[in-house]
Amino acid sequence: MRTRELGFSLLELVVTVTITGLTSAFAGAAFVILRPPIQAEVLKDLVEARSDAILQGHPAFWTSDSETIVFFPDGSSGGGIVTAGDHRVVVDRLTGAPRVIP
Repeated sequence: MRTRELGFSLLELVVTVTITGLTSAFAGAAFVILRPPIQAEVLKDLVEARSDAILQGHPAFWTSDSETIVFFPDGSSGGGIVTAGDHRVVVDRLTGAPRVIP
């Protein structure tokens, strides 16, 4: 009479762990590449603060470690320059529009 063995062999376990490790490594690298650069995040936050000021009808403030920029309800701003990574984001006084300068 034959007995049936239950469980996994060591070879099956090693192959499974190796495939899982390789898949995780490639997925982690892909997520790092897909992350937006810091200047895109700063630009998005500035545009959002300007929109808040216009929609709510009162000044909105955006603050970073080195700079505070005020946006007014008419869309203008106090202007300013924000350093984001290796780029600068300049906020125009008249229009309040932020733009990235390399």
